[in-house]
Amino acid sequence: MSTVTQVGKGVKGSIVITCSGYDHVTDELHEIQEVREFVELMFRKHPYLLYYVNRSFEADAWLLCSYADEVTSKKEGKLYTGDQLFEEFGLDYDKVPKIQSHLTFKNGKLDRMLYDIIRHSKLKKDVKGGKRIAVEYAFIFDNTEKTLKSLKMSVDEALELMRDGE
Repeated sequence: MSTVTQVGKGVKGSIVITCSGYDHVTDELHEIQEVREFVELMFRKHPYLLYYVNRSFEADAWLLCSYADEVTSKKEGKLYTGDQLFEEFGLDYDKVPKIQSHLTFKNGKLDRMLYDIIRHSKLKKDVKGGKRIAVEYAFIFDNTEKTLKSLKMSVDEALELMRDGE
């Protein structure tokens, strides 16, 4: 992460953090304590982590689930291990059964995480880019207006920021 942080804006939204060694279990990564502890450590050391994470492949989903205080998931069908998923669906990710999850961040954890993205983006001279990332995440979760208010931003400002592409 230190190299990524040094490069800064040039690698914004480009890293994918993966995790292996759990293909034999049906538990979701966020249900594995060791994974949760790893993600907690990553966010403690690099609270701006999501500034650099690629969202194209939902690469942030397992990180967010593992960092959340509570995860409530709705699963349809049977549970698969990673190996079973590959056997059943191959590389066709679109056919893999989706799991809907509701994440709860307590005690201002989400607000701090998004604030840290913006703060880091200021250091990288990319305030607009950092705010856009924070706003995208704010719109994913409940209480968007409250979250934006904690970031000292109105819904109208956030919408304008999203319309105003880089």
